Amino acid sequence: GVADAAQISDGTELKKFHLSFTPALKQALVVEAGLSGITQTDLIREAVLAWISPRIDQRNQQTTSNQ
Repeated sequence: GVADAAQISDGTELKKFHLSFTPALKQALVVEAGLSGITQTDLIREAVLAWISPRIDQRNQQTTSNQ
């Protein structure tokens, strides 16, 4: 694979995405990941998916209703 790619268990290739965090946000991420028992990366993936999924669903419903 590509040097900066990872593979998820279903074979989907993942690309790295670099983010900058304030120290307070980074600390909150470290604490929450530790308390949740998941990696910081997985926590961020879950948060982005939880945020973006309803937006995509809403946009898809608007597109369907406009046709």
